[in-house]
Amino acid sequence: MKYDSRAYLHGHKDIIQVKHETEQYENRGGSFDVTKPLNVQDIIQLFEYEEIGLEEVSFNSKHIHMRNTLLNEFKTGKPFEESLEYKRVHHCNKPKQQVSILLIDLSKSMRKPKYLSIINQTIKENQNILFHREQIIDLKTEQIKLDDFQGGTSMVKPLLTLLQAEQLVNGKFNIVHLTDGDVPTKEWEEVCNIINELEGNYEFQLLKTFKNESIRKRVLEENDIKYTLLAHNIGE
Repeated sequence: MKYDSRAYLHGHKDIIQVKHETEQYENRGGSFDVTKPLNVQDIIQLFEYEEIGLEEVSFNSKHIHMRNTLLNEFKTGKPFEESLEYKRVHHCNKPKQQVSILLIDLSKSMRKPKYLSIINQTIKENQNILFHREQIIDLKTEQIKLDDFQGGTSMVKPLLTLLQAEQLVNGKFNIVHLTDGDVPTKEWEEVCNIINELEGNYEFQLLKTFKNESIRKRVLEENDIKYTLLAHNIGE
């Protein structure tokens, strides 16, 4: 049996508890492995996408760069046809591969009974579900338990993984992210930059309010990112 030795060696748990938790995870069919994050290739295979080289689906065409052409004509006094300047326009000849994804935060800060019912109900209503802590993790389950919430969280790493996967498959990921959003304000700004690079739609469903809620709200609204504050519905 393989134990989570890091937890034991760092003194956070005694060896009996580590053994007990390891047995619990293995009894669930080995689907829960916190040491195995899902990488970009795992995501592509999970949604049965085919990785496509950009050269296979795209081409460039030459168009008149009207602004520069007119500037050239004005500056040089030459006729329009002698002032022509061109630009290359990128085209894609294959439609985007679309998928809807529910991304759920399973970090320790989410370990609250009142979150649990919302999360499990949401899982029942969705098909393509990914779970993350600091990274997207390999977990397949139809129902979450309080013990599943553990460890720290990051939104940047999971979103970068999805962004890279989306680009490799010429995809369009429509993502709903269920989280308490408990990360520093600086990370929120980086998260928004990544979301703005995604082709698909993105929506946060936030389970927690903060003292600096106005800052988070401003960052999201300035970047035109959709969000729903579920905290009001559960008295958070």
